[in-house]
Amino acid sequence: MTLKARRLVFGIVALVLLCGGCFAATFGTAVPVRGTVSDIALDESRGHLYISNFTAGRVEVMSTSNYSFGTPLTVAGPPSSVALSPDNRYLVVGEYCNLYAAPAPVGGYAIFDLQAGTKREVVLGSPVLAVAFGAGNQALVVTGQTTPAMCGTPSGTSTTTAGGQFLLLDPASGGTQVLGVSPAGGLSLPVPFATFPANITYASTGISGDQQTIMILTEVAQGGGGGQGQTGTLTSILYYKVGSGQVNTLNWVASPPFGPRAISVNQDGTRFVAGWILFDLNLAIEGASLAQFPYPLGDYRLGGFAYDYSRNVIYGDIPVTATETPVMHIFDTDNLTVRERIQLPQMIAGRTLFSSDMNTVYAVSDEGVIILPVGTLAIGKAGAINAALPGRSRTRATLEMKIETMRPALEGGSYALRGEVVRMAKQVAYAEASVSDADGQLVSRSTGTFLLHRPEEEQPTTV
Repeated sequence: MTLKARRLVFGIVALVLLCGGCFAATFGTAVPVRGTVSDIALDESRGHLYISNFTAGRVEVMSTSNYSFGTPLTVAGPPSSVALSPDNRYLVVGEYCNLYAAPAPVGGYAIFDLQAGTKREVVLGSPVLAVAFGAGNQALVVTGQTTPAMCGTPSGTSTTTAGGQFLLLDPASGGTQVLGVSPAGGLSLPVPFATFPANITYASTGISGDQQTIMILTEVAQGGGGGQGQTGTLTSILYYKVGSGQVNTLNWVASPPFGPRAISVNQDGTRFVAGWILFDLNLAIEGASLAQFPYPLGDYRLGGFAYDYSRNVIYGDIPVTATETPVMHIFDTDNLTVRERIQLPQMIAGRTLFSSDMNTVYAVSDEGVIILPVGTLAIGKAGAINAALPGRSRTRATLEMKIETMRPALEGGSYALRGEVVRMAKQVAYAEASVSDADGQLVSRSTGTFLLHRPEEEQPTTV
């Protein structure tokens, strides 16, 4: 390695370490929402984040530039889910119960034509648990099995029990196509105090980066009430390939319960994270998984993750206890090895979305929403090693990493940075770095060992 290249690596490694110290307080911006958030949808064309407020019965409209709130979109019942069409014209809002339907409340959805400024309410015989758009112009709608008491219908006023379905919805015409029977369930309303949307609506969705695959995480209804919180809960993971016309099912029995009720998918739909397991789709079909998060709490509401396929990492907040300090872990995508840990201002609690440039994550939190500028994170010393490698050589996996933060790095302070690639071998690289403040006190230090991938033509002749 030349002296110039080595100095470049020193600077990158030290800068990464300094950033880790900067985030020792908290990373990201928390925006409180008055109510309880069940889902979010990002509209970059208008600079809006649509936030479905389950308890307020409306969709909040938040500016992504200054996080202020505009005029909300009202709907006929508690909004369980929200999805924006690929052309940014239609916003579809799933309603767990349409409280104005006659003769008794049932589910439905609202279609907002954001271009024309119109709204259409549609009543269904079952509660809507989730909605999602893939690459096409149709939304996948997941409805749940329902009983007369599902929406708080007084006893004796109805005897109908409806089954759940998977529907394809054309928001322009309002027409629907039935794809199959949905096994998902949900809780009957009203619910006890401090019961949250993820504990009520037994479904969530995740969309692959190429928008060709929609993954669905559901809990199978048991006696109309679901299996919420039971040991050995039957979980269904389903996937829909856009244009295929069918939904395929994978059944799992999870203990502890399969929480958080969240799912995030990679670029081509071949890998995804759901509950507390990392899956490869082909292995999942055979009943196997890639890796599991250790000591999962199994709470359906607390936790969530974002699969960053542009940087080949997973950001995850997977709590072990309900009262622990919120921490975002950065995981490898092959075996969930932890690269870094960063404290958050609030706990992630459900859906996560990336901006189109993959530099910002928007996530449901336990008190509203949280915005994480992940593009400002240099992902560990692996990035520095990659800068020093020739051609297409890259780090392949993190073998070992240790980060120690002695004190926070404060904005406006002066710091001495020192970093070094200790050794660059044929298959393994070793790096270390340290940051000191103006008084010479050590702020942070780190060491790491990385497995390398080198194409044959770039193999070093000597070590």
